[in-house]
Amino acid sequence: QEDHAPRQAASPVPGSHRGWLAAVAVAVLVAGLGGAWVFMNRQAEPEIQPASQTRTAGLRTELDLRKFAVTRSDQASPEAPPVSLPIGIVDLTLLLPVGSEPGAYDIQVLDSDLKSRASARAVGEIRDFVTTVRATVDLRGVPGGTYQLAIRREGDDWRMFPAQVR
Repeated sequence: QEDHAPRQAASPVPGSHRGWLAAVAVAVLVAGLGGAWVFMNRQAEPEIQPASQTRTAGLRTELDLRKFAVTRSDQASPEAPPVSLPIGIVDLTLLLPVGSEPGAYDIQVLDSDLKSRASARAVGEIRDFVTTVRATVDLRGVPGGTYQLAIRREGDDWRMFPAQVR
């Protein structure tokens, strides 16, 4: 019986070592299968943005309106192409024609019937010798097409610029 007792004491160590290795192997296998499942499902599902975020946020557009400056010559100046505005919520920077004064400005996007389709209010400041207006304009509900970009400094007349919403 004395020979048998030492064997029992020695046998739990190799048995528990094998059990520990088996548990680690099962954990590694489960983690690997779980990782593969997550990877396969991410690859299979296309990334879909909610409609409210599609083509809406963070659209930065700079429009240089200095090309529309009125000249005092007898020659007709060539007509400048329309400015382009994206559909969405637009962070708009307007570089106003020479002679534009700083101050509060109204901005509107007008359709062919001169009905306002979008508007904003902002302050014009002189930056690098150019009167610059920065505003956020919501053009999400404006269908693509030809419009007029109307701008006026508070107390002045409206100035119209040809525009395309795309």
